[in-house]
Amino acid sequence: MISFSNVAVRYPGASRRALDGVSFDALESRVTAVAGPNGSGKSTLVRALLKRLPLEDGAISIDGSEIASLPQQEIARRVAVAPQREELSFPMQVLEYVALGRYPQLGLWRSATAPDTAAVESAM
Repeated sequence: MISFSNVAVRYPGASRRALDGVSFDALESRVTAVAGPNGSGKSTLVRALLKRLPLEDGAISIDGSEIASLPQQEIARRVAVAPQREELSFPMQVLEYVALGRYPQLGLWRSATAPDTAAVESAM
């Protein structure tokens, strides 16, 4: 489960918070949708979850562990983000794109193994 608890985020130099007091739980094996108009903070929530923006207040946890205490690689192992639009430098097949999600599991300089391939195929 991913839990947002009273989350507040302010962009550097901004006078107002981009998020203020946001709380909700995204339950495991459930679809959770965050909807709102442009500029309402949807992308800011994702950036805060990935630790690309610091929290001014509140906490975000993944399976009970606060992200503040998790190394970036552990967050990458636990969270996958599929952006709304992405400009790829070169064409990729869907299977290759899904396989990118295995890289945090592999470590530096390690190639995919049979279990990695099986994990990708089961995700398809």
